[in-house]
Amino acid sequence: MKKICSFLTVLLTLLAMLTVFSCDGFVIPKEIEIRGTPSFQLNANYDFSSMFSELMPSDFSEADTIGLEILECAKTENVTFIFHMNIFEKEVSSDEFQKNLDFEIDFDFGTEIPWDLLPPDVKAELEAKYEEKYEEFLAGYVYELEEPQSLIKTGDDDYEPMEIDLGSNMGEFPGGFGFNEVKAKLFLSDDSNADFDIIEYLQINLKINGMDVNFDGVKFGESGFDTANSAWANAAKFENLPKQDIGKVIELTPIVNSLIGDEEAKITIDYEVYLKPGYYPLSLLEGDHAIKAELILWLPLELKVTDPAKSFVDLPGDLMGDGTKDFFFRESADDKNSITKMFESLDIQIRLNKKLFEDASFIIQNEAKNPGGSAIQLEIPVGSTSLELKLDEGTIEKINNPANFPFTPNFRLHFAPNGRLSVPRVDENDENAKIMATGFSINMKINYKISLTGDD
Repeated sequence: MKKICSFLTVLLTLLAMLTVFSCDGFVIPKEIEIRGTPSFQLNANYDFSSMFSELMPSDFSEADTIGLEILECAKTENVTFIFHMNIFEKEVSSDEFQKNLDFEIDFDFGTEIPWDLLPPDVKAELEAKYEEKYEEFLAGYVYELEEPQSLIKTGDDDYEPMEIDLGSNMGEFPGGFGFNEVKAKLFLSDDSNADFDIIEYLQINLKINGMDVNFDGVKFGESGFDTANSAWANAAKFENLPKQDIGKVIELTPIVNSLIGDEEAKITIDYEVYLKPGYYPLSLLEGDHAIKAELILWLPLELKVTDPAKSFVDLPGDLMGDGTKDFFFRESADDKNSITKMFESLDIQIRLNKKLFEDASFIIQNEAKNPGGSAIQLEIPVGSTSLELKLDEGTIEKINNPANFPFTPNFRLHFAPNGRLSVPRVDENDENAKIMATGFSINMKINYKISLTGDD
């Protein structure tokens, strides 16, 4: 802003000189009056990235949950975090699978006889008879499970409810807003080398902050998450949750939005994994199984208004002044060289290269500070890719009133019921991932007198 003020001062001085020396005959006037409505369009290439990144918290690195890994995506338009957590990993032995199962043999001649009831000589005879077709014979062995068999359950042994600690940042998000979309995906896999994949025979019950999640008909598999893999470590390839055809997408927006304002925000996960009732092949006994459950949370910093009465965001001091000194750099209430005395109205617009706001207004508030002074408040509609400072004649008169000195306004954004606020991803090494001012437009109404006699 200081550079703009200096530019306007030099401009007005040049206009005055042109007025003097373009007159017919050289006559020294006592006073020069300058009037006009000049308009300027200026190209710019100024980096506002660090300023706008302060609009809301964007660092979840302090979340300290054991087993939780947090990565920032490197390809999304807006700042987006991936949270990965291993909910549990358990080795399940074949003995544990068998404890509630009935073993049966299904013979070709249609008779089902419990193996344990067969006399030893009959067993030997059958084994000899089917020796040449042993594999086919074994395929006739089945387990039957009549009731669900619990394998892993919150509260058993070392299996405590899991928590995703979102850190104190959730307490710093602006009130009146909620996340536009937060989603997660559950992956369930068998990490053993056994030939038989147990996953299709498992059912999982999950509660997230008390909300039941249904997994009927879900195709499970592993996520492939591995921070040793460069693609995962940099999260470079992800523009959405991974493996769209595998796992269960869980809508978490209401849960996460309920945690905004909570400096100890946590997502709590309770779970139970069990074998589903039905028939199981003999190959279930051929090895132990390693059951693993993973949760991946997708959190873009894209907010929508939830309470218009509270949907305000204070702009960073670096952007619009720090609020301690006069905005127009006046040193006193009667500063005769004040730029505010050179024009009757001023309109400055900053054009940006990215869409930051939707359905927002720019609020300028200056409280009355002295006897006889008056408060100044303006509300200016904001474009999705621009900010505008518009001071009309009535506002300039108030600013020039000594009773209103200094002019140290607060600058805020207010979002309408359909408003949205996004934090674009910023990367100083990527020119396409910066928030840049691409230009300025300045429109003013000038009415200024310059005394050439040294009189006031």
